[in-house]
Amino acid sequence: MNHEIPKITACSASHCGYNHDMKCHAFAVTVGGPHQACDTYEVTKEKGGYDDMSAEIGACKVTGCAHNKAMLCSAVYVSIGMHGMHADCETFREKQG
Repeated sequence: MNHEIPKITACSASHCGYNHDMKCHAFAVTVGGPHQACDTYEVTKEKGGYDDMSAEIGACKVTGCAHNKAMLCSAVYVSIGMHGMHADCETFREKQG
């Protein structure tokens, strides 16, 4: 069985240490539950990750998301953005039914 791991194609969480030039450079990001917060979001002046790496979604704990399949993300791509004082997965879609 072949599964694609979705890349994070955009991130507007500019205060996050993994954000370099509006792209996430963490190895992998966890989206946490019960709501779609980026658990990897870390406010710091220190720059984390590697410049030549683009983050992927490592795990998704948001059981109410339509893209969540076996605690993994099945979206084609993921965008992370600010929601108040924290970062959220903007690709989140409420599971129907």
